[in-house]
Amino acid sequence: MLKRLYIIMKSTTLILNHLSCVHRISNGHQSNFFSFLKHPVRNYHFIPLLSIKRLASTTQVDSNNNSDVSKKLQDILNIRAVKAHTIVTNNTLFSKVSPEDIENNYKLGLSNHLTRENFKLYPNMLADQSLSLKLEVLKMLPFDFNVTAPLLLVSYAKLKSFVFDELAAKRINEFARIFQVDENEVCKWMSQKIFLMSANMQNIKKCKKILQASGVTLEEIINDLWVLRYNATTVEERIRMAKENNVDTIKTWMVRAQREIFDNYVRRRSDNKEILGEKASLAEYLSEKLECSQEVSKYLILKQPALQKKSLKKMNDIIDFLLQKGFKPIHICRTPKILLHSVNTIKKRLQEIEANNVQLDSLVILTKSQRQYAHVLDSMKSTKTKLKN
Repeated sequence: MLKRLYIIMKSTTLILNHLSCVHRISNGHQSNFFSFLKHPVRNYHFIPLLSIKRLASTTQVDSNNNSDVSKKLQDILNIRAVKAHTIVTNNTLFSKVSPEDIENNYKLGLSNHLTRENFKLYPNMLADQSLSLKLEVLKMLPFDFNVTAPLLLVSYAKLKSFVFDELAAKRINEFARIFQVDENEVCKWMSQKIFLMSANMQNIKKCKKILQASGVTLEEIINDLWVLRYNATTVEERIRMAKENNVDTIKTWMVRAQREIFDNYVRRRSDNKEILGEKASLAEYLSEKLECSQEVSKYLILKQPALQKKSLKKMNDIIDFLLQKGFKPIHICRTPKILLHSVNTIKKRLQEIEANNVQLDSLVILTKSQRQYAHVLDSMKSTKTKLKN
């Protein structure tokens, strides 16, 4: 309670100090504000509802002043003009502040031991008109500002709610311990994935344990922290389903994927295994199917990398169809792109070509875009007509 009262009174002081900069507060907000002053402890939750978004300055900065803001960023952060311009144009916050606001926030940060590097990493802080309030809140945590700086990107309401939880510091330390990273890295995660600030720690530990027991590395979990948002039971169930379908390597996306996508993956993988049989790789399969050496089949895959993600069942159907139509394996080897098309498209085009009595000595025309295909077919028909005449 003492901590809450401290931050409330500090926030109140900051609000009073900046009221002269506020052009207007609606009647409703005025009454709410003075009600808050009478009962600060009871109404501590009201702070983010006040009109504090323009405490630093309410000067409306039009597009003509964007260059001034960019110049100020360039000077303060010692960055190139192009970089400063990109920061300003990509963030609407900078359209609502003046160069003076930016300089004031920079000085405020430095006085609280933030560094220029902090502002380079998180330039949005320079346009944050509630930065002073956020800094007061972060003082409640037993960490240096250079550690918790990423949390300044979180909205004031969420940050206050997180810090007022007396277990906030423990949560940060716990994350750092179980994921073997420093506290600053944890704060970065929390600023990017807000759910980590409130997710059940026991569930997170269970999910991590289940995933690692299934062969998922700690690095893979860190690279896909969204997987920790799921209930441990859900994670366990999805992994069980994957193993039942003979999925040897578990990936975090398998937990997050929609059921339909997961089922399609399992089905395609099962089909691929059935087609491959004892063959160990796609190169070995193509070598046998197209009657070529593995060096040639590897070259085909190198030439068309998308073949590695193509369903083997669909690829097998295309090869069988082309061979039935009288094409030789060498035709396919010369035009491996044909294996990326659908049987239906190939069938439709071949029917059209046959209907016009056009002879093919290559599969290239079948791989063209619809416009290119139509153009080439018309040219072939025209040439045939001229030869007849």
